[in-house]
Amino acid sequence: MKLALAVLALLLLAACTPQQPVVTNTTLAFKGLCKDIPGCQGLNVSDAEYCCYSSAQIYQNPEMCEDTGSLKDICYVDIAIKSGLPTLCQAGGQYKERCYLRLATKMVDSSLCGKAPLADQENCYSAVSVMGNDISGCAKSGSFKDACYHGVGIKQNNITICEQAGQFRNTCISTIAKQTSNSSLCGRLTALRSSCFEFFNLSDRI
Repeated sequence: MKLALAVLALLLLAACTPQQPVVTNTTLAFKGLCKDIPGCQGLNVSDAEYCCYSSAQIYQNPEMCEDTGSLKDICYVDIAIKSGLPTLCQAGGQYKERCYLRLATKMVDSSLCGKAPLADQENCYSAVSVMGNDISGCAKSGSFKDACYHGVGIKQNNITICEQAGQFRNTCISTIAKQTSNSSLCGRLTALRSSCFEFFNLSDRI
């Protein structure tokens, strides 16, 4: 009986004694191209991944991204944006849609807006259309459509485009009147009419 109690006591003591952690090798052994970079060897995991990520950016080599662990997605995205290669965005995981958005504006390519985050697509079409001085994307700009036609209309000094600018129609025409020194355009305004004529030191010709 005493022996059984003694064994039980030892078992309980062992269960309550904090266990020493198992020490494992925390350095990262690369399997890809980063294994050939001396400065990245023998580092802890986070430092090694960042070292490999930095090397991938320096050499603009997307193959190195495979060795960057938790930085893999952003590694591909950063190279895609810097090099202007939309095909790399697909490897960007959780960041791929933002990658397409960044490249759409950088490359002034509205075809990439449809791959951007859904909430940003309309703004993307509008911004890229204005940047590219091309109204083709304005129809897809949704709530930014008026601003899109307004922006392109002003850049082209095109009254016909201004007529599609909805709430910004008068601002668009007034701006073109001043840009082109054409006071006759003030007469087409339904708002801002007086200030437009005043710009030319003329009275409101109603």
